[in-house]
Amino acid sequence: MTGRQPIKSLSGLDRPLMKILFVNTFYAPLEVGGAEKSVRFLAETMASMGHEATVVTLGREREHSIVGGVRVERLKVKNLYFPADAAKQSSLKKLIWHTLDSFNPLSPNELSEILDDIQPDVVHTNNLSGFSVSIWEAIKKRNIPIVHTLRDYYLLCPNTAMFKDGRQCIQRCTQCSILSTPREHQTQHVDVVVGNSHFILNKHIEHQLFDKSKKCVIYNAYSPKHNKRETNPEAITFGFIGRLSPTKGVEILLEAAKMVAAEC
Repeated sequence: MTGRQPIKSLSGLDRPLMKILFVNTFYAPLEVGGAEKSVRFLAETMASMGHEATVVTLGREREHSIVGGVRVERLKVKNLYFPADAAKQSSLKKLIWHTLDSFNPLSPNELSEILDDIQPDVVHTNNLSGFSVSIWEAIKKRNIPIVHTLRDYYLLCPNTAMFKDGRQCIQRCTQCSILSTPREHQTQHVDVVVGNSHFILNKHIEHQLFDKSKKCVIYNAYSPKHNKRETNPEAITFGFIGRLSPTKGVEILLEAAKMVAAEC
């Protein structure tokens, strides 16, 4: 027992109060991809169950708000520019940004204040671009368990995708290997690493990351919507969930669909 008093959750059940702090580069209303939607779903679900959920994310200015019953702390990024503005930056500025982001000693300062204020039972980190892995060290110094969910290749590749010149990277280039070295070393602080697929988890294990961490795979969860509609049993319907980007392989799906259509 932690000594904390049970509270009445929104579901009507008594549950012990658990303080969960989520960290992700972006958060609602700035949702650039599936990671933001997944983190919001997890945070709001935990809050609805009676737990205390806090999200620490990046913003253009320091802000505090409540979003969907979740406390949201937006921290101003300690780097040259806000991550969402990367496309407008020069190649030199991007290189400097990524070099500092490999291990940014300035990043944990405000997060440390929040950790001391909230004193969470566990910290769940997700996308860390703009925070840098330096925050793991600050969390671990306070003996707080860290669960990290792999949602991209940030720890292996600065652009997070291992995708260059229109194709997937088979091996890492020299620049990626150099910039990723501090990130690889910091994975020793993570207690549990979660892959949102077996593929992404195995990719990191192949590069000898998270040697000391417990490992598991949990697919992205989201609240389903049951929409009834008429279906044609003779038709094949393809679905694609993801950002419309070459890195997601949507072109391969479209080409495959053309081939199927041509044979029918």
